[in-house]
Amino acid sequence: MAAEISDHLPLIRRVEEIMRSHDFHQTPYDGGKTARRLGLNPAGSRRPVIVTAGACALEIGSPKHPTASALLWTRQPLPDGDCIWHCGPDLKTAAPGPVGMAMLILLEIDAATDPTAPNFQAIKNLSNRLPGYMARSIPGKLWIRISHELLNKNFDLAALGQILITAYRKSFPQLANIRVVLAADNPALIDELTAIEKMTAIVTRENHKLTLAADGTLDCTDFSCESCPEKPACDTIREVVAGRRRSDKNE
Repeated sequence: MAAEISDHLPLIRRVEEIMRSHDFHQTPYDGGKTARRLGLNPAGSRRPVIVTAGACALEIGSPKHPTASALLWTRQPLPDGDCIWHCGPDLKTAAPGPVGMAMLILLEIDAATDPTAPNFQAIKNLSNRLPGYMARSIPGKLWIRISHELLNKNFDLAALGQILITAYRKSFPQLANIRVVLAADNPALIDELTAIEKMTAIVTRENHKLTLAADGTLDCTDFSCESCPEKPACDTIREVVAGRRRSDKNE
């Protein structure tokens, strides 16, 4: 039986390949300890978090600097449990920035969870959730200001990942596994992960005809590819899936 292509497992496998080719470090989830230490606000908090230019120690992204932000989900098992995979410098050494960053959140969900719901998507922005962390977001992009006070509390990429997992755990405790992938100040790596973010957007929001079969092949409800306006998106996704299958055969 075919599964909806909105299950991002082929793209998650591609993210795993990218991580293996770069110097990523793994940090297990600490059960919310970092979130409590840094004062994560409850969901729906109406206390605005504002970081002025004078209070800003580090800027991540901007309209002119590369960033990527995406959720990828699957109903297939993800190993390792809740964890953070991070690659990049200590944020204090990167200050004042701006620096580029990619943030991908990989989720194992159940059949009852709708990952396309706006409240589900919005959690990753941490709007008004963390004192000293102000983010503006448009689809696929980030612009973050981190205050001197927060940065001096040993806030780093691993800590950001801990906060993100806690935020999702508190709102959606039924999630099976959560991985946060963070890469900073590495343009080539960010470009690779940005390509994944763009394909995720195609799969999730734009392609309604494509289905992913159990053997990894792609099926389409349209009889003619040449006359279909979604052909470029389908071709891109097919390249990702085909690349993954070649990699599996070579292992």
